[in-house]
Amino acid sequence: MRTLFIAALITVATLANAQPGTAAEWVANASVPMPTEYNLGARDIVEITVFGETSLSGRFVINDEATLRLPELGVIDVGNRTKDQLAAHLEERLRDGFLIRPQVTVQVVEHRSQRVDVTGAVEQPGEYYLQGQTSLLQLLSRAGGIENDKSIGEVRVRRQDGTELVVNYTDLASSATGDMYLQAGDVVLVPEGQQVFVGGEVKLPGALLFAESLTVTQALTRVGGPSEFARLRGAYILRDGERIVINFKRILDGRDANIVMRPGDQMYLRKSVF
Repeated sequence: MRTLFIAALITVATLANAQPGTAAEWVANASVPMPTEYNLGARDIVEITVFGETSLSGRFVINDEATLRLPELGVIDVGNRTKDQLAAHLEERLRDGFLIRPQVTVQVVEHRSQRVDVTGAVEQPGEYYLQGQTSLLQLLSRAGGIENDKSIGEVRVRRQDGTELVVNYTDLASSATGDMYLQAGDVVLVPEGQQVFVGGEVKLPGALLFAESLTVTQALTRVGGPSEFARLRGAYILRDGERIVINFKRILDGRDANIVMRPGDQMYLRKSVF
């Protein structure tokens, strides 16, 4: 009997043609240009090595004016150079009266200049720093991934020029459709949706992402259906201090109308006494 009820419940949910928690079709912007190699900037920490010259080598912090002060050479303008460009510039400076054939390497020890903010339905929102060419997927991974029970299924990237790019997260995660390289100053927003809660004698109690026209039968299907001890005539919704009684048997028989849920609703199935 319980198996027949669950089958009927799934049928009702399917016929209702609703997919709670699934975002609308979002157009992914795949025309975002790929950035060049990482440009050094203020607060980056670099390791400079001059072959055979330990007094000229060391670890340095690029200051807020995007310059470095190096032994013998004094102030060096980093000027948004890449690490290889900075190494070539230092070799040129050292050839001018210091060394005959200088060999310089520059490595980035800590990336601190190109900040991106991540907010919304991710595990670890906060400030992140680009580490070379960093894609949207890579940054979301660093942020612990998306909280699927809260996300409405889209990711928004807001640029400093006011541009906003919208990507479907399912497409992004499954096939990298809409993935893009991020830029300093970007804000990555994973919008959170409204929720309902289903508890009591159900298989997977918990919060669900609300969607327009979400019915009680659809919500029950999404939590795995009723447990074997559930009392199907004694369910109820708590809504703004009011208790709304649900009789799932009458709904499936067509004698009661399916009830549409609202954001913040809490639905419970009681335990049968038999």
